[in-house]
Amino acid sequence: MTGDSPFVFVPRKRVAELPPGAVVYDVSSRGKPPFVKLSPFFPHGLIPVPGHAGKTADSVEGIWQGLKLLDGVTDESYFTGKGRKRRGRPSGHLFEGRSLGYVEARRLIYVPAYTHLWRECIGNDLRRLFHDMAASGRPQYFYDFESNGDLDDPRSPLAHASVLVTLLRDDFARGVLAPR
Repeated sequence: MTGDSPFVFVPRKRVAELPPGAVVYDVSSRGKPPFVKLSPFFPHGLIPVPGHAGKTADSVEGIWQGLKLLDGVTDESYFTGKGRKRRGRPSGHLFEGRSLGYVEARRLIYVPAYTHLWRECIGNDLRRLFHDMAASGRPQYFYDFESNGDLDDPRSPLAHASVLVTLLRDDFARGVLAPR
């Protein structure tokens, strides 16, 4: 289940199948501190809104929900406060004045916003924890509410834990996961 990486996304429904003593992190909005800070619902503040120069939001989820086009309209009130769901079936997400499809919006809006959260809002305490555990050779498992770890699969919501794992793997491979 781990492959060659010390960082592994695991769908929530498979957490119970992990070996006893596995290092498991719930990075959902119901996770325990400090891991809840990795939730896209957590209000870090000053997260740039992709495709909207000069605009910021408090949470990644606020960006995602606020840029949904429902009846052709976005709702920037979602940029303020902790993330919350916006009900309705969107026709797309607004980016640089145009409507994006679901997968393209993940790539151009969600992933860049979450990357900012990881790189700019998360302190060295968590980075050090993940780095030290990875350096020791123990795999670390990350999950949230969603089970879809495939950015290109539009059939269900994307698990942000899978995006986090991709970022962790990349940073660790480049040697930038350790505290600055």
